[in-house]
Amino acid sequence: AKGVNHSLRRTSRIPSRKALAAATRDLFRGSIAAALPYFEEKMPETGPEHADQDSLVLIGDGTMMADEIADMVSRTPLFADLDKQDIHDLASYLLLYRAKKGTVILREGELGDYMLLVIHGNVDVYKSDKVHKQKRIDTVSPGMTVGEMAMVDGEPRFATCVATDPVTLACLSREGLVRIIDEKPRLGSKIL
Repeated sequence: AKGVNHSLRRTSRIPSRKALAAATRDLFRGSIAAALPYFEEKMPETGPEHADQDSLVLIGDGTMMADEIADMVSRTPLFADLDKQDIHDLASYLLLYRAKKGTVILREGELGDYMLLVIHGNVDVYKSDKVHKQKRIDTVSPGMTVGEMAMVDGEPRFATCVATDPVTLACLSREGLVRIIDEKPRLGSKIL
């Protein structure tokens, strides 16, 4: 699907904090089977939500860049415990997107059910102050992630993220995470 604009649906069906906490607790207790119903019954259809979807292009799945992803994720606390084989397994659950400079990747206050790993380019992170003025609080570079908290806890996005360069991003949706837990429980427990 190289070069094809990918239209993605929005949804507001997000598992509650209580449901996610219970699922995570069951996972850590070693009961993958007990945790799956918390996710399966409440999971929305997934995909990145973008203000400017014309600037977002699906370029393929993560296997296209698995070696590159493996080389960079040591800087990502979420994936720090994964070995090279784990990362190659994870890559098959990722979707790769390309976005133009200036694209709003995540918007503060919106609901989200995915996280993004920056592969190429940089992303500025902005937070609204008390008078709703956007202030840059960080720049995310290749090998770092954005959006992981909203994916896990279902809360609105903490900040707005804007591509400062043309960027390549790997997307892990909550649906992808559920599939990992179901199909590769050892990998799922390492990620959580």
